[in-house]
Amino acid sequence: MQLELTDGSYDFARLQQAADAVWRRQSDPVIRSVFTPFRAGTPQVTVKVDRRQAETLDVPVGDVYDTLQSYLGSSYINLFTKFGHNFMVFAQATPKHA
Repeated sequence: MQLELTDGSYDFARLQQAADAVWRRQSDPVIRSVFTPFRAGTPQVTVKVDRRQAETLDVPVGDVYDTLQSYLGSSYINLFTKFGHNFMVFAQATPKHA
């Protein structure tokens, strides 16, 4: 199930209240395994990329977004095998720099 603000607002506190109300009903036999990673108190970041400036510097806009993805989250790089096990490699910023 997904909860969604359909009024066009960004009232994340109201959305959090709705998610919490559903979570509190998890003892109801109809609702099971309730979980949400959503937290209204989590800081939000807005990034506006100056496309014209990026193009002037010969930086593809897609590369800017890919870099932001790796910096703020992570990016899958590849898979390698060692000692008979497969290991996934991700690029991401250290917590100190994220």
